[in-house]
Amino acid sequence: MIHKNSAINIINSVDYERFFSLTQKRASKGIKIFSEAKFSDLLKEVYKPYGLSKNPSDYIFVSARALTEGVPNENLDAFPEQELLSLKKDGVFTYETFILTPLLKEHDDSNIHKIAGGFMVDTYYEDHNPKDKCVINLIAVDKVKIPKFANDLLNGKVKTFSMGCLAGYTVCSKCGHTAHYEWDYCPHIKNKLFTRKAYEKCFDVYFRELSRVANPADVNAQSEQTCFLDNEHIVCK
Repeated sequence: MIHKNSAINIINSVDYERFFSLTQKRASKGIKIFSEAKFSDLLKEVYKPYGLSKNPSDYIFVSARALTEGVPNENLDAFPEQELLSLKKDGVFTYETFILTPLLKEHDDSNIHKIAGGFMVDTYYEDHNPKDKCVINLIAVDKVKIPKFANDLLNGKVKTFSMGCLAGYTVCSKCGHTAHYEWDYCPHIKNKLFTRKAYEKCFDVYFRELSRVANPADVNAQSEQTCFLDNEHIVCK
């Protein structure tokens, strides 16, 4: 397995009351929405192992663009559509492995109960623009456990997260060599950050977490969309 990290940009952040106020407005137009009851059910699954508040109103909601399909990020890793939409043994798409993963800090998973500051509520594969397909996550952040960070999110002072995943293998864009471990990289990938003439196509991917970090690596991660969550997925307008 190969560890991969990639910074991503936040789209927007709203507090608990505003989030459900906005979704209720959508409901008034006949659109099914993500309910407070559903969020409470998800929270019951993670608050103990992640050391989070069990009170739903202690959360803010953040939408973030996790990755752009097929486009190499600044770490020269790319996630092809065929992989993002491949089915795992448990019946979920690869991109859906984000769901219920923790929000960590600097990819430190040594003590998740202590470090986790939230979790991934849901994820959506946005493919309306064939030239700019992407994965968008909805993140619940515990404003009681990490109050300063949550406040900075709401005030727009925090712009980025970083995604963490495991790739079973990667394929070199230059020569097609397949590597299951970093020591098995071809010369193009070993030197990719110096030459920038090749990138890795990642396969057999499992998304494991998002982390609080600084600099974005996805060059196409800027967005002005506002995102809401309905019963099936995130809807962006």
